[in-house]
Amino acid sequence: MTLIIRSPGKIARPLPGSFDGPNLGVNGVASRFVSIGAASSVGGIVASLKDLVGGHNLAANGGVATYEEVSGIPVVSLAAAGNNSLASDQFSNLPKGRTIALLAYFSANPAALEQIVTTIPTTKAVIAVNPNGQFSTYGDTGSWLTSALPAGGISRPGWFKIIASYGADGSSKLSVNGVTISGTSGYGGSGSPSQITIKGSGSIGMKFADLVIIDHAVTDMEIARISEGLGEWLL
Repeated sequence: MTLIIRSPGKIARPLPGSFDGPNLGVNGVASRFVSIGAASSVGGIVASLKDLVGGHNLAANGGVATYEEVSGIPVVSLAAAGNNSLASDQFSNLPKGRTIALLAYFSANPAALEQIVTTIPTTKAVIAVNPNGQFSTYGDTGSWLTSALPAGGISRPGWFKIIASYGADGSSKLSVNGVTISGTSGYGGSGSPSQITIKGSGSIGMKFADLVIIDHAVTDMEIARISEGLGEWLL
């Protein structure tokens, strides 16, 4: 059983097995992975990360993941040299329509496009970061939908709230730090089975606090709620 603790501020050392984190204000959360308690101490190796909802825990899938803090916020760091990733087992019941939400810290822009979250293999739903610092998402056909933040790129280091929504009809939404665009990413396929993978490298220095998979394509109102919820980590 998981004990849910709510408070107006962050709890520095929550009870073992407890979760002090923001409510995202949406239904249909299929999986949620938070960094709190990922290892026994700062600097420790993260071999696995518990799925607080669906039981599809993430496990080390190459490279190194460590438990760290950024300005007092617990994170799982995928920032070691080389390629580092955590991956789940396969979902048997994840719908075709879905949403990925991520709160992550990036220290630099990549030299070339890097994928940071995927849900594959039957249906691709990918989030990537570009050399100019913008974020993109695409589906099976590789038709990219790129964030509107801003035309000149994004400075690093910094925190980013990234929400990518994929409709069963091929439509997509991409929200970065509260700015949302709509379009199409060529999204198709049947939905299940799907495997969640989150990955980073030394070139982008990604460290994440919260990763959420939702079992439907969220509305603009739901995007606003999720973005607000993720932002509570930073208060």
